[in-house]
Amino acid sequence: GLRVPPPPGWTGKNWACFQLAQEARGEVLVFTDADVLWEEGALGGLLEALEGKEMVSALPRQEVGLREGALVAFVMNGLLSFLPHPLLEGLRVANGQVLAFRREAYFASGGHGAVKGEVLEDVALARRARAYGLFLGGGLFRARMYRGYGEAVEGFGKNFLAVHMKNPAVLLGSAFYHLALYTLPWFFGRWGLGLMGLLERLAVQKALGGPLWPGLLTPLASLLLLPVYLLALLPGRRWKGRRV
Repeated sequence: GLRVPPPPGWTGKNWACFQLAQEARGEVLVFTDADVLWEEGALGGLLEALEGKEMVSALPRQEVGLREGALVAFVMNGLLSFLPHPLLEGLRVANGQVLAFRREAYFASGGHGAVKGEVLEDVALARRARAYGLFLGGGLFRARMYRGYGEAVEGFGKNFLAVHMKNPAVLLGSAFYHLALYTLPWFFGRWGLGLMGLLERLAVQKALGGPLWPGLLTPLASLLLLPVYLLALLPGRRWKGRRV
């Protein structure tokens, strides 16, 4: 049964996760991406974070290379640059790289079956949980999402419209916001504003335990992000040769 293609209306990932959840027998269900590396003590830390909650999500330390580092750091750390942690949890911001559920709560909410067609299934699942937690897991988990700029553009492009509420106007507004805050000040001689944006991203990098050099490329990162916005607006988005 685990090799059955997804039925109409399901994304492949949600279909696979839901089948695996039904095969599992533990009291806690953990979903993690294949490119996430777990450090010693990571499982214990995840279970501790789950105490008193139905679902938790962790933010791993993002390991990056020179070709994709500026873009990955800029995107993955974006929410942390202007939303305080309580608001992130309140908005049910989640990261599908590491998710853990109480088994009973997962199935009571419908699990991945209840969000079968969602590209941002992590956020959709978090919104169905009554008690949810999000924590910085840089000391417990690390991930190398993409290897190269082109792969990063394709990867982010597949879900960027969903990240922006599936609204093209919000998507384009986001593009203008990032350019106006992080790039254009340097072109118009507003050095103070440009420096504030640079220092902000450096502070986020340090807090997450990642390398600082991607933060120094912040003025360039919002320009590198423009193809992601364009790809997100195109129909028939694909990932690794398959339709999403």
